[in-house]
Amino acid sequence: MAIEFMTYQNPFKKGLSLFSLLLFSGCFSFSGSSCKKKIKKELGSFHWLIGTWEHKSENFISVETWKMIPGRHGDSILVGNSLQIEGKDTLFKEDLCIENRSDSFFYVAQPDGSKATRFFIQKTSEKSFLAVNYQHDFPSEISYSSEKSSVLSAVVSGKVKENERKICFSWTRKN
Repeated sequence: MAIEFMTYQNPFKKGLSLFSLLLFSGCFSFSGSSCKKKIKKELGSFHWLIGTWEHKSENFISVETWKMIPGRHGDSILVGNSLQIEGKDTLFKEDLCIENRSDSFFYVAQPDGSKATRFFIQKTSEKSFLAVNYQHDFPSEISYSSEKSSVLSAVVSGKVKENERKICFSWTRKN
Protein backbone atom coordinates (compact mmCIF):
# COMPACT_ATOMS: atom_id res chain seq x y z
CA MET A 1 0.00 0.00 0.00
CA ALA A 2 1.37 3.40 -0.96
CA ILE A 3 1.22 6.04 1.78
CA GLU A 4 1.62 9.69 0.90
CA PHE A 5 1.87 12.65 3.21
CA MET A 6 0.56 16.06 2.23
CA THR A 7 3.73 17.68 3.53
CA TYR A 8 5.90 15.97 0.93
CA GLN A 9 3.84 16.24 -2.22
CA ASN A 10 0.70 17.72 -3.65
CA PRO A 11 -1.56 14.88 -4.79
CA PHE A 12 -4.04 17.28 -6.41
CA LYS A 13 -1.53 18.14 -9.13
CA LYS A 14 -1.82 14.47 -10.06
CA GLY A 15 -5.55 14.88 -10.55
CA LEU A 16 -6.53 13.23 -7.26
CA SER A 17 -9.07 14.84 -4.99
CA LEU A 18 -8.94 14.64 -1.20
CA PHE A 19 -12.67 14.89 -0.72
CA SER A 20 -15.39 17.08 -2.01
CA LEU A 21 -17.42 19.90 -0.60
CA LEU A 22 -21.12 20.28 -1.07
CA LEU A 23 -22.71 23.70 -1.10
CA PHE A 24 -25.76 22.57 0.71
CA SER A 25 -28.60 24.91 -0.14
CA GLY A 26 -31.51 22.97 1.35
CA CYS A 27 -32.64 22.48 4.91
CA PHE A 28 -33.85 19.37 6.64
CA SER A 29 -37.47 19.34 7.73
CA PHE A 30 -38.56 16.82 10.30
CA SER A 31 -42.01 16.59 11.80
CA GLY A 32 -41.13 15.24 15.25
CA SER A 33 -39.45 17.47 17.81
CA SER A 34 -37.65 14.46 19.33
CA CYS A 35 -36.07 13.84 15.92
CA LYS A 36 -34.95 17.48 15.78
CA LYS A 37 -33.42 17.24 19.25
CA LYS A 38 -31.63 14.01 18.30
CA ILE A 39 -30.16 15.62 15.16
CA LYS A 40 -28.99 18.70 17.07
CA LYS A 41 -27.37 16.47 19.66
CA GLU A 42 -25.69 14.20 17.11
CA LEU A 43 -24.48 17.04 14.86
CA GLY A 44 -23.13 18.61 18.03
CA SER A 45 -20.80 15.63 18.31
CA PHE A 46 -19.00 17.03 15.24
CA HIS A 47 -18.33 20.44 16.86
CA TRP A 48 -14.61 19.65 17.10
CA LEU A 49 -14.44 20.16 13.30
CA ILE A 50 -15.72 23.75 13.45
CA GLY A 51 -13.12 26.38 12.63
CA THR A 52 -10.48 27.23 10.06
CA TRP A 53 -7.60 24.81 9.63
CA GLU A 54 -4.43 25.54 7.66
CA HIS A 55 -1.40 23.68 6.32
CA LYS A 56 1.51 25.54 4.76
CA SER A 57 4.23 23.92 2.68
CA GLU A 58 6.95 25.29 0.43
CA ASN A 59 4.69 25.12 -2.63
CA PHE A 60 1.11 25.68 -1.47
CA ILE A 61 -1.31 26.48 1.32
CA SER A 62 -4.20 24.16 2.15
CA VAL A 63 -7.14 25.60 4.11
CA GLU A 64 -10.19 23.72 5.33
CA THR A 65 -13.07 25.56 7.03
CA TRP A 66 -16.09 24.05 8.82
CA LYS A 67 -19.13 25.80 10.31
CA MET A 68 -22.57 24.93 11.67
CA ILE A 69 -25.43 26.50 9.72
CA PRO A 70 -28.81 26.73 11.48
CA GLY A 71 -31.75 25.49 9.43
CA ARG A 72 -35.21 26.96 9.11
CA HIS A 73 -36.88 24.22 11.15
CA GLY A 74 -34.63 24.16 14.21
CA ASP A 75 -32.22 21.71 12.62
CA SER A 76 -28.63 22.42 11.59
CA ILE A 77 -26.14 21.26 9.00
CA LEU A 78 -22.36 21.24 9.12
CA VAL A 79 -20.77 22.69 5.98
CA GLY A 80 -17.17 23.02 5.00
CA ASN A 81 -14.89 23.91 2.17
CA SER A 82 -11.37 23.03 1.25
CA LEU A 83 -8.98 25.09 -0.83
CA GLN A 84 -5.48 24.51 -2.02
CA ILE A 85 -3.68 27.65 -3.16
CA GLU A 86 -0.31 28.13 -4.83
CA GLY A 87 0.63 31.80 -5.02
CA LYS A 88 -2.49 33.48 -6.39
CA ASP A 89 -3.79 30.34 -8.12
CA THR A 90 -6.44 28.06 -6.66
CA LEU A 91 -5.24 24.53 -7.42
CA PHE A 92 -8.19 22.74 -5.91
CA LYS A 93 -11.53 23.61 -4.36
CA GLU A 94 -14.25 21.43 -2.94
CA ASP A 95 -17.40 21.82 -0.91
CA LEU A 96 -18.15 19.56 2.06
CA CYS A 97 -21.14 18.78 4.22
CA ILE A 98 -22.15 16.46 7.01
CA GLU A 99 -25.83 15.70 6.64
CA ASN A 100 -28.44 13.55 8.32
CA ARG A 101 -30.70 11.32 6.25
CA SER A 102 -33.05 8.78 7.79
CA ASP A 103 -31.17 8.76 11.10
CA SER A 104 -27.83 8.15 9.38
CA PHE A 105 -25.04 10.66 8.88
CA PHE A 106 -23.22 11.20 5.60
CA TYR A 107 -20.06 13.05 4.66
CA VAL A 108 -20.71 14.68 1.29
CA ALA A 109 -17.87 15.82 -0.93
CA GLN A 110 -18.08 17.75 -4.17
CA PRO A 111 -14.88 18.80 -5.96
CA ASP A 112 -15.26 21.95 -8.01
CA GLY A 113 -17.28 21.15 -11.11
CA SER A 114 -17.88 17.50 -10.21
CA LYS A 115 -20.83 15.49 -8.98
CA ALA A 116 -21.28 15.23 -5.19
CA THR A 117 -20.36 11.90 -3.59
CA ARG A 118 -21.89 10.65 -0.33
CA PHE A 119 -19.89 8.64 2.18
CA PHE A 120 -21.80 6.84 4.95
CA ILE A 121 -20.40 7.79 8.37
CA GLN A 122 -19.83 4.30 9.66
CA LYS A 123 -17.99 5.02 12.89
CA THR A 124 -17.72 8.02 15.23
CA SER A 125 -15.98 8.74 18.50
CA GLU A 126 -15.55 11.87 20.60
CA LYS A 127 -13.18 13.53 18.10
CA SER A 128 -13.09 11.32 15.02
CA PHE A 129 -15.19 9.68 12.33
CA LEU A 130 -14.83 7.22 9.47
CA ALA A 131 -16.91 7.67 6.31
CA VAL A 132 -17.08 4.98 3.61
CA ASN A 133 -18.37 4.55 0.07
CA TYR A 134 -17.04 1.33 -1.41
CA GLN A 135 -18.82 2.02 -4.70
CA HIS A 136 -16.56 5.05 -5.24
CA ASP A 137 -13.16 4.47 -6.83
CA PHE A 138 -10.93 6.85 -4.87
CA PRO A 139 -11.23 7.57 -2.11
CA SER A 140 -13.51 4.88 -0.74
CA GLU A 141 -12.70 5.70 2.91
CA ILE A 142 -12.26 9.13 4.54
CA SER A 143 -11.39 9.55 8.18
CA TYR A 144 -11.01 12.70 10.25
CA SER A 145 -9.60 13.03 13.74
CA SER A 146 -8.48 15.72 16.14
CA GLU A 147 -6.52 14.19 18.99
CA LYS A 148 -5.28 17.65 19.97
CA SER A 149 -7.67 20.62 19.73
CA SER A 150 -5.10 22.48 17.61
CA VAL A 151 -4.55 19.76 14.97
CA LEU A 152 -6.98 18.26 12.44
CA SER A 153 -5.97 15.15 10.51
CA ALA A 154 -7.62 13.40 7.59
CA VAL A 155 -6.76 10.22 5.76
CA VAL A 156 -8.23 9.26 2.40
CA SER A 157 -7.72 5.76 1.10
CA GLY A 158 -8.88 3.38 -1.57
CA LYS A 159 -7.77 1.69 -4.75
CA VAL A 160 -6.23 3.39 -7.75
CA LYS A 161 -5.76 1.01 -10.67
CA GLU A 162 -6.07 -2.00 -8.32
CA ASN A 163 -3.34 -0.63 -6.00
CA GLU A 164 -4.16 0.48 -2.46
CA ARG A 165 -3.41 4.15 -1.92
CA LYS A 166 -3.48 6.27 1.22
CA ILE A 167 -2.99 10.03 1.52
CA CYS A 168 -2.59 11.74 4.89
CA PHE A 169 -3.43 15.39 5.57
CA SER A 170 -2.78 17.52 8.62
CA TRP A 171 -3.87 21.07 9.41
CA THR A 172 -3.30 23.41 12.35
CA ARG A 173 -6.17 25.40 13.83
CA LYS A 174 -6.12 28.98 12.60
CA ASN A 175 -9.11 30.09 14.69
